[in-house]
Amino acid sequence: LGDEKYLSMALKSGRFIEAEMLRKDAGLWRSYHRGEASIDGFLDDYAFTALAFMRLYEVTFDIHWLTTARLLAEFALKHFDDGQGEMFLYTSDLSEPLIVKRTELADNVIPSSNAAMAEVLLLLGEYYQDNRYTYRSKAMVRAMAGRISSEDVFYANWARIAGIQSHKPFEVAITGEHALEKNHALQRHYNPLAIFLGGEKENLPLLENKWVADKTVIYVCRDHTCRLPVEEVDLALEQLKLGR
Repeated sequence: LGDEKYLSMALKSGRFIEAEMLRKDAGLWRSYHRGEASIDGFLDDYAFTALAFMRLYEVTFDIHWLTTARLLAEFALKHFDDGQGEMFLYTSDLSEPLIVKRTELADNVIPSSNAAMAEVLLLLGEYYQDNRYTYRSKAMVRAMAGRISSEDVFYANWARIAGIQSHKPFEVAITGEHALEKNHALQRHYNPLAIFLGGEKENLPLLENKWVADKTVIYVCRDHTCRLPVEEVDLALEQLKLGR
C-alpha cells in the first residue's frame, strides 16, 4: 500500500521478537508476558516467524532478516526432524518429552506448521540456491500428494506450495542505488510466483555479478536463469507477464 506506517509497525514487531524471544542458540520462546519470555516454541512458531522475517527482507532488502530466518530454519531442521527425512514434529527434542509425538499436517484456521515449513524451505532454497532446502521442501510436498488430491479442502496451503514448485518461482533481482524504490513499485503488482531480492550489495548467489555502475537494474529470472536486465519497472512487469 506504500504506507510507511505499516512497515514501521512490522519492523518494530520483528525487532521485539528478535530481542526478547529469540535465544542465542536460535531457539524461540512461545510466550512473553510482563518482561519474561517462556515456553519453548512449537514448529508453527518457527515456521511463521521465519516467513515473516523473509517478508521483511523482501520489503527492506536488509539481509539481516533473511539471515535470521535461515537460523530459525536450521534450528528446526536440527531439533524438529521426524527422523524420516520428510516432515517435522510439532515439538522439539529440547522440549519436555510428550507421551505421543505429534506431526501436524492438515490446514485448519491457519496453515499447518509442516506446510508453512515447506514454504520456508522452498524460499530459502531459492534465495541461497541451496538444494538441501529445495529437496526437503519437495519431499514434504510429495509425501502429501495423495491427501492434496483427495482431501483438498484440508490441504489448501500444501496445494499452493505444490503449485509454486511446479511452475517454478520468478526470482526478481534488483541492484543499484534505487533498488528499494523499484522493488516497492514492482510489488504493488501482485504476482504469487515472484520472490524479490536485491540492494546495493551482491550478498546472495543470484545477486553476484549483477551490479552495473551508476544504474539501477532489474533482472527477471526463473530457475536461476535471467532475462536481459532492464531499468524500467514497466519493462520488468512485462517480462513477468511473458514468463507466466
